[in-house]
Amino acid sequence: MAINKRYYWIKLKEEFFTDKRIKRLRRISGGDTYTIIYLKLLLLSLKDGGKLYYDGVESDFIKELALTIDETDDDVMVTVNYLINQGLLEVVTENDEYYLTEIPNLIGSETAWAEKKRRYRQNKQRTLSLMSPTHVRQEIEIEKDIEIDKEREGEI
Repeated sequence: MAINKRYYWIKLKEEFFTDKRIKRLRRISGGDTYTIIYLKLLLLSLKDGGKLYYDGVESDFIKELALTIDETDDDVMVTVNYLINQGLLEVVTENDEYYLTEIPNLIGSETAWAEKKRRYRQNKQRTLSLMSPTHVRQEIEIEKDIEIDKEREGEI
């Protein structure tokens, strides 16, 4: 029996980097790093629908998160505090669960079967488009004949 994998991805909006909250984050000293940390947090929370959990491996959530995403404690602390202040991260339960509020708008997923079926349909569509001509020349003479007939009727 095959294991049915599920694939997740982030769909960044076209205006992600022009969003005022992200622009402000990037203008802070080290802001590019903080933006990358935010993107890493989004990726980390994909499977859980935007939730980040504290497992108790480190002494607090910030240190554990820094360990998980390979960033410094200070950078993660600044990013998390900024995200909380801007409403991009909510504390669900103190030190146990956090929720990234923008994730429902940014998440996409599909099963391996859905991906296989989508590829099959694309290949089928490509095959059909190669078999039948996409641009067919139509006769314009009929329209001209109708106009000539109308002109003749007008003269009579």
